[in-house]
Amino acid sequence: NNANRSNDIKTQKNTVTVKETVQDGNYSIGFYSYEKKIRNKTKKCWIPFVDFASLKTTDEINKILFDSATKWMKYDFVSSVAKRERPVIRCHNERYLSIELSYCTYTNRSCEVCNYITIDLKRKKRIFLKDIVDKKTIIKKMKEGTDVYAKERAVLEKNENERATLNLRESLKKDSVTELEEMVDECSLDEGQFPFALDDKRRGLVNKSGFYIQGNILVIDDARMRQHGRIIIKNVIS
Repeated sequence: NNANRSNDIKTQKNTVTVKETVQDGNYSIGFYSYEKKIRNKTKKCWIPFVDFASLKTTDEINKILFDSATKWMKYDFVSSVAKRERPVIRCHNERYLSIELSYCTYTNRSCEVCNYITIDLKRKKRIFLKDIVDKKTIIKKMKEGTDVYAKERAVLEKNENERATLNLRESLKKDSVTELEEMVDECSLDEGQFPFALDDKRRGLVNKSGFYIQGNILVIDDARMRQHGRIIIKNVIS
């Protein structure tokens, strides 16, 4: 089990555990706490783990989950007092496992690091947006407003949520194709491929866009200028 793969790991098994019956058999998903000291800073994060009937499959998927969940830790801007939000399992079926790991850091102002991990369980690999849907298809839908919605908020009335979707569609139409392409491209980069600090294009890990799958729905986390907004796109996941 990967929970014992390093002396740096502090194991708290079953902090969050979900068990479901899926087509390939029973498997469980959980998270354990991991700590590592990097350049005199102790970083903390949640590590997802799975348990399949097959030990080989379990080890292969858990290695991918460990590597994916810890890549952001090398970045200096992430404080040792970063608050770990509760992990969220966004999708859990026989084909895909999609997880959201969020961290809030507090320096001059509050910002958020969202680490989205999506695993193709059949191919036993972490996948990115480019592996699921063609970029041109996503851009076309966003520019046309086809099957595009703002994430509904429980605190808003129905007409307010509908207005939010209309505003989102109008905003996306005004965005240049280049802007939208950059956002979509970021969803195909892992954390190790992204600038650790803000560059001349205002890119940095704190405003890296990401994605997750929720059933047959694609959700893009638009993190431009550190303002995280969720764009729901339907009818693109087969």
